[in-house]
Amino acid sequence: MEFDRVLGRLANYCESELGRVLAVELRPTFDPVEARTLTDGTEEAFRLLASERLPGLNAIRDLRHPSEVAVKGGVLDGASLYQIAEALAALRSFRAILSTKRGDFPILWASVENWVEEPKTEEVLFRSVDSGGEVLDTASTELGRLRRNKRNTAQRLTDKIHSYTTGSHRDHLSDPIVTQRNGRFVVPVKSEHRSKIKGIVHDTSASGQTIFVEPAEVVEMANSLREAEAAELAEVTRVLTSLSSRVGSIGPGLVGSLESAGHVDLVLAKARYGYAMEGCVPLPSHEAHLVIELGRHPLLDAVVAVPLNIELGGQQDGVLITGPNTGGKTVALKTIGLFVAMAQSGMMVPARQARIGHFSQIWADIGDEQSMQQSLSTFSAHVKNIADALTHLERGALVILDEIGAGTDPAEGAALAKAVLLAIQRARAKVIASTHYGELKLFATNTDGFVNSSMEFDVKSLRPTYRLLTGTPGSSHALLIAERYGLPKEVIDAARADQGIEEQDVSRMLEQLELAQKRAQKAQSESDRLANRLREVEAAAELKLQEAESIRRAARQKAADAVEEEMRQIRIDASEAMELIKRGKTERARDLLTALNQKGLEIISQNRPPLEVHKITKGMAVKLRGTSQTGTVLDVPHDGKVTIQLGSLRMLVQSSELEPHDKPEPAKLKARRSHQLEKAQTARVECNIVGFRAEQAEHELARFLDDSILAGMESVRIIHGKGEGILRQVTRQVLGHHRGVKSFRDGQADEGGQGATIAELR
Repeated sequence: MEFDRVLGRLANYCESELGRVLAVELRPTFDPVEARTLTDGTEEAFRLLASERLPGLNAIRDLRHPSEVAVKGGVLDGASLYQIAEALAALRSFRAILSTKRGDFPILWASVENWVEEPKTEEVLFRSVDSGGEVLDTASTELGRLRRNKRNTAQRLTDKIHSYTTGSHRDHLSDPIVTQRNGRFVVPVKSEHRSKIKGIVHDTSASGQTIFVEPAEVVEMANSLREAEAAELAEVTRVLTSLSSRVGSIGPGLVGSLESAGHVDLVLAKARYGYAMEGCVPLPSHEAHLVIELGRHPLLDAVVAVPLNIELGGQQDGVLITGPNTGGKTVALKTIGLFVAMAQSGMMVPARQARIGHFSQIWADIGDEQSMQQSLSTFSAHVKNIADALTHLERGALVILDEIGAGTDPAEGAALAKAVLLAIQRARAKVIASTHYGELKLFATNTDGFVNSSMEFDVKSLRPTYRLLTGTPGSSHALLIAERYGLPKEVIDAARADQGIEEQDVSRMLEQLELAQKRAQKAQSESDRLANRLREVEAAAELKLQEAESIRRAARQKAADAVEEEMRQIRIDASEAMELIKRGKTERARDLLTALNQKGLEIISQNRPPLEVHKITKGMAVKLRGTSQTGTVLDVPHDGKVTIQLGSLRMLVQSSELEPHDKPEPAKLKARRSHQLEKAQTARVECNIVGFRAEQAEHELARFLDDSILAGMESVRIIHGKGEGILRQVTRQVLGHHRGVKSFRDGQADEGGQGATIAELR
């Protein structure tokens, strides 16, 4: 199935060497609990990568051997110690990220919870060695002092030896240079001036005219430098020994943490690879069952690969895939096998959605398996593989067979294939196989638990479409394909003539079934498209209705606000009219009340909806909008117009100009109007109780509220003053217990502030 190639791609998404090794060694687990845990871990990693910027794990190297050496008391080199410091830093940083989100990522947190955390050791290592493995001056105070001493000694030595090339001894030298012999600084002295420079001769030129002398003054300095270098080396060794001992004390925990980090790196790589494939985390399913929706082969170009839809398991024990050669049968088989292997390895799969249950085994016999060493033919190699599978087959296994029964006599091959398929079914395993045998197509049609599928073939272009069709067997189209590739027409005709009548009928039947399947799929696609369009239209219509309702509510509120403003003004004018009546100015009061009556009629007329045409009936009492005149409908509406009797006049008016006119009983109407008029004449919009005793205020307020409610007022103002707050408290008690009061509040700045209370009436 080329699972190793999939693992090779997975390894490319690992950051660490340990992770890459684990990736290429990954194998599916056949423990259902472990498989589900692996998948859940990948899902957590996917969410973690999407929500957090994680520190890299590329510093997680395979440091198990150096750690074990340190545990045994060995001394590590500077490079290994620096890599251990980097690993400790990476472990600490990654663990710190997850420690704040342990509840959201429990599986990943369980992996990192026990990672070794040694910030002090990490700090000491970084202070002591650099990335090149060199021990730093800051590793110890003594090492810093020794190195300063060595540098000073070396500088004095250098200055002294160079003085021979520039000072009085320059003429004694064959060349004004300083060189080394046997690790010692020397100058090239002319043989004739040997006595002029005291020192040790370390070498002579080939001609004998030059000798290489280490001046006596330099010998002592060089010896001091060697002593400084030896002291430095001893201190470096001591530092490395101390650091190695420190690493050895955490060695076992470090080894375990590094191995665990490799596994975490692999889990993150699964999520990265899944994202790159535009894949999904497989959903769990019961037992050996899988459903793949728009699945693609993971090794094919996602742009080119034709996705497949397939279901196996449940009531389906086996699926037989038929169709032409090069039509994609083998790719479909490998895709299904790889999906199961990837899912049971905790990997994401390249599909829009996949539901994959647990399979106890995966057996795959795909491709040409000729073996020269074992002298096996293709057929023999296939039979050997199938025999191995049947011998060790377990319930819930997945068996994948490519060209089952091929490579031998068709009749015997088909009979053997049927027997193998039934044996797999009896073992309660699931099988998916490809075949060209017509007998197996009929077998799948007539045997419970087996389903036919086919790879679609375009008979017009004579090319495969690589689309898997479920429920219909496919024809091999061998003669059509042979004709397309240039086989002579007479050969094709001879082959057709040699086909039996029954075979020709079956071939035509299969072609017709394929055509019917295509038409059904096309019809289904069109139905789905129309259904989606209908849902879009319904959603748009619902949105329009919501917008219309919103506009209607806004308009209604605006109209209500306008009416409220008009009514407020009317109440103010009515209060003024009452005051005029009290002062005996009846003429002015009558004029004001007449104006108020006209304004009220206008408000009612403007806000009463017109009669709907279908509600207008002959004999109905109606009223002309904007007037107080009433009449009777003489006939039903025609073209939106109605004939009415208005007093002694007969008029033709628009139905939209009419309002319904209710005729209340005269006695009740008169009683109600006279009672309200009486109260309206004495009602006030405010009540002043400043200076009242509490009992008086309570009685006055109760009477005032009753009169105001009966007069139809919607709000009133009670003036109680501030003082000690007693009258304010009495006012609020009365208002709080009165059933006609809707709400009350303190007055605004222009309404008297806290010295007044505004009450809204029901």
